[in-house]
Amino acid sequence: MDDGGYENSVEEYSFSFLEYSPFNMYTSKKYQAAFNQQYPLIAIVFILFKAYVVAAFVEETSKYFGFKMVEHPGNV
Repeated sequence: MDDGGYENSVEEYSFSFLEYSPFNMYTSKKYQAAFNQQYPLIAIVFILFKAYVVAAFVEETSKYFGFKMVEHPGNV
């Protein structure tokens, strides 16, 4: 099969997009540790915000499924 001289080009130069993505820089553990050390107040506010979002999600899902499980007198 004639591949025009490109027999190994895909294997040699293939890489994951996420490996070289700028987004990957901001999600790496080294970057997060450096950011947390340099800006502790912003890191604390962000952690508290994430905790609030998780707590709100748990509360609302518990309320929704709790309401579904209870037998209500108006639904006879």
